[in-house]
Amino acid sequence: MFHIVSLLGFKLIYGDVNDIVDFLFSQNKICLYSANGEILNNIIFNNLPLVENYYLIPDGITTVYLAKNLNNLTIEKLPGIEVMQFIVDKFKEKSIYLFGAKEEVNNSLVERLKEQGVNIVGNKPGYGYDEEDLINDINKSKADVLFVALGSPMQEEFIFRAYERLNVKLIIPVGGAFDVLSGYKRGHQRYL
Repeated sequence: MFHIVSLLGFKLIYGDVNDIVDFLFSQNKICLYSANGEILNNIIFNNLPLVENYYLIPDGITTVYLAKNLNNLTIEKLPGIEVMQFIVDKFKEKSIYLFGAKEEVNNSLVERLKEQGVNIVGNKPGYGYDEEDLINDINKSKADVLFVALGSPMQEEFIFRAYERLNVKLIIPVGGAFDVLSGYKRGHQRYL
């Protein structure tokens, strides 16, 4: 079960990750942003642009606190890295494009995910790319899912600029998730 509510005027989706991801895949084209303190601050105070078709997930205690105090909701945190891990674990048939991080991190994650049977159809590191060539490469890959790991606010700004030109069903900015999931940086054991 999942719920969609307005939090500070933004669409927040929370609940069971399986139900949330099933719902997202039923949409035509959607972006799932992680609402942690940094992202919320950038959206509210620094005018970080969001695409028109989006949801926020409660990716931090700030969002959980605001939901409790503004909407009288008790919700659990759902980090973006957990959504990414869930998708690559449970939806191996979906075609995935990985954009971001250093070249060695990106390539290491591609190798690790392919070994697990994940359908990686393309990848590019987050440095030294031409945006038009990148968008063309993503579209040619026919990816269902695009994970963007540039860090905030760069990843959200890229998605905003490229959104209308991307032919991807689900776009998820994931910050430093590639570093953790590739094993390049230490993270919680459940992500490895």
